[in-house]
Amino acid sequence: MTSAIERLLVTLWVGSVWAIGYIAAPALFANLDDSELAGALAGELFTATAVLGIGCAMVLILVYMIQRGWSTFTQWRFWVVLVMLALTVIGEFVIRAQMELVQGTDAFSRLHGTAQLVFLAVAVMGLALVAAGPAGPRPRRSIFA
Repeated sequence: MTSAIERLLVTLWVGSVWAIGYIAAPALFANLDDSELAGALAGELFTATAVLGIGCAMVLILVYMIQRGWSTFTQWRFWVVLVMLALTVIGEFVIRAQMELVQGTDAFSRLHGTAQLVFLAVAVMGLALVAAGPAGPRPRRSIFA
């Protein structure tokens, strides 16, 4: 049961990161004549993705703790989720908050670049989680199979 929950949460979180960051946001800027409006809409979508990610991460961490107890801290998946959570929080509540304060300046461009790198890091780590599949015991394979 917990591996199904993990699969659903990881898929929801990572899917939203890739869909919003690399499909929806670029489509807004490509199709709207008003770049300020595109930026505002993209910002709202990124906030929704961050809130979803924070919620998914918190439940994933809880599931890992229930599933593995204290041995969770030795599992790479736990640490990847924790780093993704930290980067999501930093991206949304630190970098984005600063971007709003310096809109229209050179500082905005630098912060935007930093935000893009943070978002990309979350997206790539999320792909690692998806590619690895759910945590849990793996079936043993015979050396003769």
